[in-house]
Amino acid sequence: MPRYYFINKECPKCHSKMIPDDRDYNFDGCQDEWYVCENENCEVSAFVKVRYGKICRVIWRDGETTISL
Repeated sequence: MPRYYFINKECPKCHSKMIPDDRDYNFDGCQDEWYVCENENCEVSAFVKVRYGKICRVIWRDGETTISL
């Protein structure tokens, strides 16, 4: 399940910590967040859609490729 790794803020590829990179707020409880893996040799990033305070979608990318979990 894709959200498992994000909730634990763990990279699905190397199991390192995911660190926040950017956040855009539309209004309270509605935001888009970007995370990157702290391992410099790993190119995994995550795009997280939060709507009404709940994670509704997580898109994982490894470089230029979308990861299916």
